[in-house]
Amino acid sequence: MGNRVELLGARVDASGNGGGTIRIGGDYKGSGILPNSAQTVIDQNSFIQADGLQFGDGGTVIVWSEEYTQIGGQISVRGA
Repeated sequence: MGNRVELLGARVDASGNGGGTIRIGGDYKGSGILPNSAQTVIDQNSFIQADGLQFGDGGTVIVWSEEYTQIGGQISVRGA
């Protein structure tokens, strides 16, 4: 397990034709093979985007931690 994941002033963009997938701090509800963070922090200056550009409902953004999650930035998963 990772100790702490921080996004400070970050821009993460996985937008694509049908939307992309972003996993920060682990996978859905801590499942899967990705290691889980104990703490995940996304500051107010960060922007995460997984929009669908051509079709679909947009992508998936998962933010996970085992103990503490703080999201101050923006997350976008808009469809086309």
